[in-house]
Amino acid sequence: MGAMSSRLAYITGSNNIRPTQEELAVRTNLDSLIARSPSDEFIFSVPKDPLLSPYWADEELLKKFPPVRILTVHLDPCLDDCVMFAKKLKVLGNEVGIDVLEGLPHGFLNFSLMAKEANEGSKLCIERIKQLLDLENHATTPENNHL
Repeated sequence: MGAMSSRLAYITGSNNIRPTQEELAVRTNLDSLIARSPSDEFIFSVPKDPLLSPYWADEELLKKFPPVRILTVHLDPCLDDCVMFAKKLKVLGNEVGIDVLEGLPHGFLNFSLMAKEANEGSKLCIERIKQLLDLENHATTPENNHL
């Protein structure tokens, strides 16, 4: 609080030393602040590279994809990308499913031992993997259990 008060006193000149107009202009030069905003550091473009995102892969390749299951969370920064990819696969005639979990962070699998909701989300991941591998229809018997 003291730092804010002294900064405010510096800008307004209320520390009993009246700044000149030039000093005040330098102290409150909003044009220089606007010209270079800290948020400029976060402006970037992502290359449309299929090695970075399968969304950008050639449609002929995407048509050959096996069934896809996407599991994401409601407030995930990748949620829009997941939905767009699922829609693109669906339009191309692929079998695709998407689950959007509520109330979990992007890295929820890291918390599966600590939070009930994360544990339930991890169990759903396991179910989706079982579905993709068709493990529910193939009982694990000794003759089927060889790798």
